[in-house]
Amino acid sequence: MYGLPLNTDVSFMVNQRLIQVCFGQNDLILKFDGTEYVSILVTSAIGCISVEGACRKVNSSKEAASFVLGLLGMLIVAVQVLPEGTLSIGFETGEQIHLYDDSRQFESYTIEHAGKTIVV
Repeated sequence: MYGLPLNTDVSFMVNQRLIQVCFGQNDLILKFDGTEYVSILVTSAIGCISVEGACRKVNSSKEAASFVLGLLGMLIVAVQVLPEGTLSIGFETGEQIHLYDDSRQFESYTIEHAGKTIVV
């Protein structure tokens, strides 16, 4: 909805460990433990990218559940803003998730960190 400019600094997410995953009927919440508090509320489609690079785009948190739960306890080693508001998060296992800005009417994902909020 709001987009995520390519020059957005998301480096604060590197070295964050995924410590909690919360599933709702229409959303997914990812909580991280690192030097700064980071939480992401996801209401958009999610790209689940395997170590081999195969991407499976799912439209609900329920469909992403097994993949995301496999990332629990893993450290973020890379994060990048991609075109069209997509946020790419790479984990120490080599797996990635992509959060898409895929709604024109509603927020797609919201990042909370250090008292700041980024709404996409």
